Amino acid sequence: EVWWSQHHPFKSGLTGQTAQQFCDAYTAASGKQWTQPIGFKHANLEVAIDVLKRAKSLKPEDIRDAIKATEYNSLVGPLTWKGGTPQNPVPNVCTTPLVGGQWKPGKKFKYDLNVVYNKTAPNIPLDSPFEPIKY
Repeated sequence: EVWWSQHHPFKSGLTGQTAQQFCDAYTAASGKQWTQPIGFKHANLEVAIDVLKRAKSLKPEDIRDAIKATEYNSLVGPLTWKGGTPQNPVPNVCTTPLVGGQWKPGKKFKYDLNVVYNKTAPNIPLDSPFEPIKY
């Protein structure tokens, strides 16, 4: 399963970076390959900053109300906790797109995570076809 990749078609509402730009910047700064969690760590910070900007005060109930009112376009996709949509079946739950992936020999690093199935989220492009493992 792939819950976030460099090819996800979303931009950070905080920095304006695409997923690809964010991954490239991470690799340039660290010398390491991007991993799925960095997209969600960034999105968590994006939402926290957005919530604190919109909260009437730093009182817990005002922060809670700002979270409940969130409609935010993040690096991992649109986020809201309002409920009542396919993405958010109930209040306080937010899902993000999930596609199928396969690790394949990489170009810069030993392996790259490729999106090979996107029927659940056709807006996320395929990187390559699914291939059976060769033994």
